[in-house]
Amino acid sequence: MGIRRHKPEEIVTKLRQVEVLVGQGRSRIDAIREVQITEQTFYRWRKQYGGMGTVRLELDNWTGHKFTDLFTLLKVDGTWKIMNKVFYLHP
Repeated sequence: MGIRRHKPEEIVTKLRQVEVLVGQGRSRIDAIREVQITEQTFYRWRKQYGGMGTVRLELDNWTGHKFTDLFTLLKVDGTWKIMNKVFYLHP
């Protein structure tokens, strides 16, 4: 049986699931087991993918339109990567 490699999106989802379960009152160890990863994997992932954030950028251009960009950022190996971008145009 081969080694299962998780995609960054899956890793972030599992890290969030653990934090939600801990927030609901479960112990961290039980939450880690519930998302079916090892404790060592959780702490390695948290160290590597631990920094997360969101950014909201609002711009007005010369035509009078207003733009809003929402970014979801993930810190991977010391650099910020854009994981998701939502764009709104306000006429």
